[in-house]
Amino acid sequence: MSNTVKPETIVIKIGTDALSKGGKPEVPLLKKLVAEIATLKKDGHHVVVVSSGAVGAGRAFIKGAYEITARSEIIEKQLLASIGQPRLMNTYTRLFSTHGLHATQVLLTHDNCRGKGLEELTHYFDGVRRNPIFVPIVNENDTVSTEELEELKVFRDNDELAVLVAKLVGANRVILLTNVEGVFNHHPSRPGAQLIPVLHLSCPAPLTIDTSGKSDNGRGSMESKLNAARQLHRAGINAHIASSRTPDIITRIMKNEDVGTYIPRVLPDKWVPATRTGKTFEAAL
Repeated sequence: MSNTVKPETIVIKIGTDALSKGGKPEVPLLKKLVAEIATLKKDGHHVVVVSSGAVGAGRAFIKGAYEITARSEIIEKQLLASIGQPRLMNTYTRLFSTHGLHATQVLLTHDNCRGKGLEELTHYFDGVRRNPIFVPIVNENDTVSTEELEELKVFRDNDELAVLVAKLVGANRVILLTNVEGVFNHHPSRPGAQLIPVLHLSCPAPLTIDTSGKSDNGRGSMESKLNAARQLHRAGINAHIASSRTPDIITRIMKNEDVGTYIPRVLPDKWVPATRTGKTFEAAL
């Protein structure tokens, strides 16, 4: 690794619509993202992936072949997750293996995130850090925890799960990959809508941001990503919101190129952008 590059701990959250089309994982897209993550590992960075997509993968797999009968929507999603999660992990395992890396499955419930469960989880991630051949793939265990999570509101979505993981592993930055280029001042489909390249959350000046819309196949939304960014900001962690379909997106973010929306962890008067030349916005969100 270059002496000029300081190793970082990076959490990369890949949303359902960021890794799939119609719920079915887009293997060529995932292959490119995995290659970028492998390069980060080679350069000495510690990377944890938070991946959505289990329910969508399950639905896409049985579509047209079988119709699930369940007493509730929650149970249906549990069944779909139990079908899709192993297939999604199989894809990650196969892709990472081509780079000499091993994808490890980490399925979390609320019991893992409190008391002794949280302590054990901390030890696990410490073990992973000491063995760079492993790449943790974290997801909520929808199969056993969806119903209780609906009541306990532990993880509203995987954006929030990414925040928990980031705090747990002491992340320097979190990259939230979605199916839009970043945060816009209006809905991206609206004429004249502008991408906000740098968004400061500490400033008193209000800013109108369009957070309407929701993931086609997942639970997240732009609002949930901004909520996650707010929590990360308060925890002293840099955040990026960007499209997984932007070429070399992870690599370009790490080079401070002008892609996506960067949400710095410090006050504007203490932060100087490296190579980003786009317009800076301030917001009190």
